[in-house]
Amino acid sequence: MKKQPLPLRKRFEYSVDGLKAAWEAESSLRLEVAAVVLLVVLLAVLRASEIWWAIFALLAACVVSAELVNTAIENMCDLFHPEVHSRIKVAKDCGSAAVFVLNTAGLLIIFLFIFSR
Repeated sequence: MKKQPLPLRKRFEYSVDGLKAAWEAESSLRLEVAAVVLLVVLLAVLRASEIWWAIFALLAACVVSAELVNTAIENMCDLFHPEVHSRIKVAKDCGSAAVFVLNTAGLLIIFLFIFSR
């Protein structure tokens, strides 16, 4: 028998629960959100064009999403294999590297924005 999809409200609640859990557990997420707030102020003060707003909105969503996925990976790894293991380390390091790559790209784009003015 086919399983019925969850109502939209319930799916939304699960998403909010995930955001709350990550916010409480991950200082990196809180730092990245603070950076997004500062970036919004910078864009407003410098009167950035719509394309820059769009670029930074997409970038911020990617960074926060990667951080959430990394948090999920770390939690699942810790749950199923709390001891140190070389393969678990690789999984965690790869998740962390994905966030690092996006944060580095973000810094490069910020520099491009500032120095293109």
